Amino acid sequence: MKQWMRRGALISVAAVLPALQACYTYAPLATPAPATGETYVFDVSDRGRVELAERFGAGLTEIEGRLAGVENAQYLINVFRVSHLNGQTALWSGESSRISRENIGTVRARKLSRGRTALAVAGGAAAVVAILASTGLLGNWTGDPEGPGAGEPPISVRIPLFPLVAR
Repeated sequence: MKQWMRRGALISVAAVLPALQACYTYAPLATPAPATGETYVFDVSDRGRVELAERFGAGLTEIEGRLAGVENAQYLINVFRVSHLNGQTALWSGESSRISRENIGTVRARKLSRGRTALAVAGGAAAVVAILASTGLLGNWTGDPEGPGAGEPPISVRIPLFPLVAR
């Protein structure tokens, strides 16, 4: 039974980990110009797919990164992730890249999703409780409250703080 509980706890943790990244969603940008320093997903246009193929690979669909600045008709982006038509993604470590606005179709802003965050927190709490229950850290309440020593105060040994002071 205990082994089953441990497996359940591990499955709970594994199920919750992806939800922790699901706290954010991307919505189309409401303002005409993106703000510097914020994280966005830049959807690549058909023209951009062709022009950026040498730099990012064939079939580029989107670029995720922090907008470092806007100069002339170009975005300066610290790239975190790129996605391709075939479903593959590549993680980047924030390298700067200049991309023409003509190569970008839409810009989506990262927004905190309250529902997904609440779900992730509830799942995390459930996983913690499952782990604590499976490892016995919550305690074992199977003892008999009417057993030996019931009603007697616990024995404690007190060490005086000032042993030389008379009481």
